[in-house]
Amino acid sequence: MINQTEAKNWFQNQFARFESALNGQKSGVTHALRRDAMARFQASEFPTMRHEEWKYTNLESLFTHGLHLASPADSASHALDIRDDLTLDTEAYTVVFVNGYYDAKRSTINAPEKGLQIRLLSQCSDEEKAGILRALATETDESVFNTMHMALVSDGVVIDVAGGAVIGKPVHIQYFTVAEESAPMTQPLTLIRVEKNAQCTVIEDYKTVGEKPFLTNARTEIIVAENAVVDHARIQNESVKGYHISLTRLRQARSSNFMTTNITFGAALSRNLTIAHLDGEGIESTLNGLYMPKGRQHTDNRTIIHHAKPHCNSHELYKGIMDDHATAVFNGKIFVHPDAQKTDAKQSNNNLLLSKDATINTKPQLEIFADDVKCTHGATIGRLEEKGMFYLRSRGIGYDEARSIMTLAFAEDIVSRIRHTALRKRLDTMLHERLNMKFE
Repeated sequence: MINQTEAKNWFQNQFARFESALNGQKSGVTHALRRDAMARFQASEFPTMRHEEWKYTNLESLFTHGLHLASPADSASHALDIRDDLTLDTEAYTVVFVNGYYDAKRSTINAPEKGLQIRLLSQCSDEEKAGILRALATETDESVFNTMHMALVSDGVVIDVAGGAVIGKPVHIQYFTVAEESAPMTQPLTLIRVEKNAQCTVIEDYKTVGEKPFLTNARTEIIVAENAVVDHARIQNESVKGYHISLTRLRQARSSNFMTTNITFGAALSRNLTIAHLDGEGIESTLNGLYMPKGRQHTDNRTIIHHAKPHCNSHELYKGIMDDHATAVFNGKIFVHPDAQKTDAKQSNNNLLLSKDATINTKPQLEIFADDVKCTHGATIGRLEEKGMFYLRSRGIGYDEARSIMTLAFAEDIVSRIRHTALRKRLDTMLHERLNMKFE
């Protein structure tokens, strides 16, 4: 059982430390909003397994590691090689953060294409920062971690794409957590705003250096205007010593097209919440995900899609591969509001258990308040097909290799749907490495 008093005192101490380092920034509107978030946090509680939405995810161990708010000193001069499995085989605008602080030496955001603006939250005026934080606080499904994020966020990246701009190179955001000598806590913030008729690709990457515990408490806000096209991916490949909590919120306008792929390989415990608001007619929205916990990892994915207007299509496919003693949770819900006639919504969650000790809890849901719709949802849980294994083994392929081939085919169904070629190739390599296979 989480001791709520001790947990709140811990957070209060982190906020006091954060506040003491602000110097002259305590009098601005932004900090007033932070203090308001702090007050709301004090009135809330950390979720326990008694909460329906956290029924299968236990956070008790989070408070046993002496986590502390990362400081700029933590991010100084570490031997990070960003040319590793996070790097794309293509030119990209690279934005690097180390323990929540921007690393200018490792970033390449100079001379962006016409119509693209990449800024830091810390570079925004106090008034603009306050506007961003107000917008982040409007989510009705706000959690204690979102409130914590709002109170403690020190920096982030703000990506703006002007109307009509077609950005050729992807924006690649790399969030490194250095957990070599301490147990840091970071609050990454990614804000993506794409105006009318624009197109872009944005990739978020999360990785760890070191084997100490850590907490990544990430927030992503994506706003897609009318007729805009956005490809988005989120790759979490952090150390299995830490915790990763994320909230991604999407707002789409009329006739926009959005696709996201959520890849979860890392962290001892990860929880991803994605909330999509389809606020105009003629929207196409695709939410795909792949999670592959092993050992004693625990992965929890929750998605909520709001169909608010007519003639919109949503496609959701999450696939899980659980091995060893790993556990996973999928909880997906589609709301079809009364005005959302002619909605076409498809939701599917398919799971592969590679071990008799692995566990999946899945709950796809539909809530429909319109009568002229086409909606489907479903979930599957299974093991490797015996016929397929027999076929491969009968052709001289060893058991382990046959197992990897069939597992790869199951996972490739997600990766093959990614529209960006270099990203798809990079994830193919990561999949092969995850399954101890050579990539050719």
